[in-house]
Amino acid sequence: MMKIINKDTITALATIIISVISGIAALSYSIESSYFPLALIVFMLILSTLLLIRKIDSPTDKTEGLEAEDVKQIKAAALVFGSIVFYVLLTKLVNYEIATFIFLCATIWTLGYQKPIKVIVISFAFTASLYAIFFELLAVARPESYLFY
Repeated sequence: MMKIINKDTITALATIIISVISGIAALSYSIESSYFPLALIVFMLILSTLLLIRKIDSPTDKTEGLEAEDVKQIKAAALVFGSIVFYVLLTKLVNYEIATFIFLCATIWTLGYQKPIKVIVISFAFTASLYAIFFELLAVARPESYLFY
């Protein structure tokens, strides 16, 4: 008999994995910069561990197992997470503006809005707005990249 994996168990395991990865990344910064993120990560790790323990101790309810719609939502979440990872890597490779424009075009297109001219115009306008706000108005340092500045 196949054991049904509970949605809460999957959520708890995914949150624990994300907490550990985020914690490792936060430790690379100075303690002054990483104090608040580390506090949130520890809190998130404690809650997800408690949820996992609660679900492991409780008897399995077959009505809470994964259904076709749940699998579809998990795949969509994995696609979003994967695209964000790709965006971060692309930002490091090319530069913020090009990576953001490509990411927005792909995301808008994937979400179902498939009018190419409008997708390009919206992506360009949003990228330009972010550039103006953060790099010109607020004078935030641009992320470094390997190919372009």
